[in-house]
Amino acid sequence: MNSVGRTIDENQIETLTSVLDSMYPVREKIARTLDRFLAYNEDPRECNFVREEIAESWIRSRSYGITQDIDLSSKRVKPSTWKRVLKNSGTLLSVAKEILLKDLSFVTRHSDFSAFLFDDKGITLLPVNGGKTFSSVVPGLDVSEESIGTSSHSLCIYHDTPTFLVAPENFNWTIQDVSASVSVPIHYENGTLAGVLTFTYNRDNDLYLTSREMLSGMIAFQFSLVQKIENSLKGLEDNPKTSPSQTQNYLLFEIIRSLTDACLVAVNRKGEFLHINIGAEKLLQATIKQLKGTNIIAVTGNELRLIDALKSNKSTPDFPIQLFSNGNPIDCVMRVVPVNDNEAIIRFKQLKSSKPNNSENLSAIYTFSDIAGESPELARTKQLAQKFASTSRNIILFGRSGTGKELFAQAIHNASRSQGPFISINCASLPRGLVESEFFGYEGGSFTGADRKGRAGKLELADGGTLFLDEIGDMPLGFQPILLRALENKQVMRIGGNQYVPTNFRVIAATNKDIPDLISRNLFREDLYYRLSSLKLLIPSLKERRNDILVLAHYFIHKQCQEYNLPIPTIEPDVEKALISYEWPGNIRELHNCIGTALTLAEDGVIKVEDLPPEILSQSYDVNETFEPKTLDEMEETAIRDVMFRTGHNVSKAARFLGINRTTLYQKLKKYHISTI
Repeated sequence: MNSVGRTIDENQIETLTSVLDSMYPVREKIARTLDRFLAYNEDPRECNFVREEIAESWIRSRSYGITQDIDLSSKRVKPSTWKRVLKNSGTLLSVAKEILLKDLSFVTRHSDFSAFLFDDKGITLLPVNGGKTFSSVVPGLDVSEESIGTSSHSLCIYHDTPTFLVAPENFNWTIQDVSASVSVPIHYENGTLAGVLTFTYNRDNDLYLTSREMLSGMIAFQFSLVQKIENSLKGLEDNPKTSPSQTQNYLLFEIIRSLTDACLVAVNRKGEFLHINIGAEKLLQATIKQLKGTNIIAVTGNELRLIDALKSNKSTPDFPIQLFSNGNPIDCVMRVVPVNDNEAIIRFKQLKSSKPNNSENLSAIYTFSDIAGESPELARTKQLAQKFASTSRNIILFGRSGTGKELFAQAIHNASRSQGPFISINCASLPRGLVESEFFGYEGGSFTGADRKGRAGKLELADGGTLFLDEIGDMPLGFQPILLRALENKQVMRIGGNQYVPTNFRVIAATNKDIPDLISRNLFREDLYYRLSSLKLLIPSLKERRNDILVLAHYFIHKQCQEYNLPIPTIEPDVEKALISYEWPGNIRELHNCIGTALTLAEDGVIKVEDLPPEILSQSYDVNETFEPKTLDEMEETAIRDVMFRTGHNVSKAARFLGINRTTLYQKLKKYHISTI
């Protein structure tokens, strides 16, 4: 396919991006299919969710006799071969290196993204590493299909067409550590294949995969880099009036702003406005002509986090900020994403409390700043949640009781693009006979006791906002297909009604149950689970973040003393030891109640050990307590079930955590009848 001189095809970009929509939700099924193909020789071509070109490549990969655990760094070519590669691809490497190192300089400061240049045979010419996954990849490695199996760059070479792969479609385990990879072919002027440019995005922790708009922009950016390399290969000069990096960054911004209604601003390193989209114009009540030449500090004030981000060229998570539009303060969250040494894109999201409807409180009051704690475990969870907030995909939150799942749900809602309401439903507390009326509402006079004016259901009220389904594991089984149909069709009909009402919202579900286990026991529908779990987030328990116990204890003391106008007491060292050593089965909720009890009982401004609840004091080992030893198999089964739950039933992650290979883990899962769904 000759692409020299081509213009960037938005349909092609949309086609590549759509792979994420169709393949990413079924990635775990794809992983199991590859495992079964290798273990039991089940034909992957018979699975409708495995693309034909992927299945054919898996079959070729196995026929080469290679294994999935090959270390990429061991595939270095011989000096004589590398000399021949440099002779054949020296011009490509020379041209592309200058372009990529300059225009992808931001990659080395973004830990979740890497870029690679390959020759036409699949040998690495230039890695631009931004993450740890490919830190061992150096020039001169043979990572062709014949050497390491299926990959986006090998299929790009095989079919000579742009290729998008999600993690489990890759054959090699190391490459499966990325969420996705996009490869675009590079051609000489005569149309022959010169090489491939590949962008990779790290698993479960990447800005671009949690924002479809940004991913589309990055793919467009990747195409523009290939176009520039091809033009240089045939001796074309860039427009002298516009520097190359400015052209590409303007293109990136234009692609993004055409695909999103978020408030986006492009600034230079000094903070001066370069471009803004329509959403930003509405928020700031100004056009780019009015803002051109002015500094963003004029609307943000001397916000240190913004200034530091622009100076250091480091990406930031969402953080709260107050903008001033015509002198009026606007509460927002802001994210800064540098795109090169000189420019950055800034995203604003206005925080709005939802308007009450039907006399109900439909607002989300908590933001990420309300989630207290300093532990690495919590920091990573908040980082993922902030990235998930930037997409409209459904999210499922896993966590023990009392870990703060609704707090995270509200924070995600407030950090998202949604301007609509936050509707919460506790699926465990719904009366069985009123489930449908709660979700779908009813027309006046539909049944005895119904409001004469009728009532909108939760699905209708959630339009334009977020529907939070708490305790989703307790959803009545008979209602699950009805809910699934409404989520798929995005329309509802009230009980007693005769017409559908369109409704569009993002679902955040939460549970302390092992949903895959419920599915294996036919207590939860698998199709509903996949509809709800486009993105998964595990909220750590308090005993997994012990560094936060005292932080939270002091936080609750100050908060409750302020609420009840009490003096802040001191805490005896033995109290701190008791708090840290306790297992906290009730998690943060139990700690909150414990502090309330201690404040009530404390005297003379000091919290003493005897002020703590008795269950905390009685946790010490009792010599008279009956000890019931477990067999090794019982302990192993418990450990595997716990790890599978914590990894969202991701077999690859669980195997790495347990220190065993996936084949062994599959054998143990079968032995203990543990579901892999």
